[in-house]
Amino acid sequence: LDNAAFKLECAKAAPSSPGVMLLNGASANLNLVGLRLNVDAFVSPPIVLPMVTDATGQASVPLPVPNAPPLSGRKLYAQFLVLDLGGPFDLSGSQGLEFTILTP
Repeated sequence: LDNAAFKLECAKAAPSSPGVMLLNGASANLNLVGLRLNVDAFVSPPIVLPMVTDATGQASVPLPVPNAPPLSGRKLYAQFLVLDLGGPFDLSGSQGLEFTILTP
């Protein structure tokens, strides 16, 4: 809680490519013809945050966490999807990330 500098970072993606970060309170384990989706995108719609990788394939998405006690202990799931013309659906995906918001 109360971390204005919190962010999630993506690395080793296609350079200079558009993408999104999916964020949801529900996880998934779905194989979409070679693209593994680890964040629920069907039952509970995720928050979709756009981003663009830099020339080295890295990107950062700021997620400032307010000082809101009801968020304490909340688990969230995130995953990056980046345009990659060689991947399934012309996308590549990061591994999924599970994290918990903690009280400082």
